[in-house]
Amino acid sequence: TNTSSLAVTAIASDCEHPERVAGFHFFNPVPLMKIVEVIPGLSTKSSVVETLTTLAKRMGHLGVVAKDTPGFIVNHGGRAYGTEALKILG
Repeated sequence: TNTSSLAVTAIASDCEHPERVAGFHFFNPVPLMKIVEVIPGLSTKSSVVETLTTLAKRMGHLGVVAKDTPGFIVNHGGRAYGTEALKILG
């Protein structure tokens, strides 16, 4: 597997315990944006993902599990909106 574009996996690879590393990505403004992306690396234990998803819920957010890919879920999906807005503006 090519891990060069896997940000969480790359960070975890330099850690003593890569199985305990995951991304926890909030959006601004945090009080209004209720989604939190939980991003496991290739070595992340499932219990870490479960713990972060539960933590998000306890904080009043919705934790969604995203693959360790560029843009994760929300930024990847939202790219089209920015491109379309620039096209309209142009």
